[in-house]
Amino acid sequence: MVTEVIGDWTEEMALKAVITDPTFIGEIGIGAVNISETELGLLEGSSGASGKLIIGGIMIQWGAITALSGGEREITFETAFGGTPVVSVNVKNASPSSTNTYSWHPSTVSTTAFTVQGRRLLDTGVGITDILDDDTQLGSYIAIGLAP
Repeated sequence: MVTEVIGDWTEEMALKAVITDPTFIGEIGIGAVNISETELGLLEGSSGASGKLIIGGIMIQWGAITALSGGEREITFETAFGGTPVVSVNVKNASPSSTNTYSWHPSTVSTTAFTVQGRRLLDTGVGITDILDDDTQLGSYIAIGLAP
């Protein structure tokens, strides 16, 4: 499918029309040039529990994190980033209680992987809080950075 640019539309207006139409599939014609959405870098990616999305020069990757081992787990990105990404992790606390608090954070982030560390704070009820490795919870991550 080719969408023709007619009338007084500028190239910028035509590109905005493509970007704002989530159902657009195909090519857009600007003058004598046809540009596909993948050439623009607009619609490259996947959806689901894990995957990636590239929008222009930015890549977003996400995925699930299984239970940690020794309070850590290394996560390898499906596709290497073009620079060190920003990573956010989320712990899905399956069994919250008034005595347990869970905390996860990313560490040693690179273009190809990161390590997630998880800790469990246990309130013993006598004014002492133990900090333990968390190996029981599940989580997820999202990473945003430059596309390769």
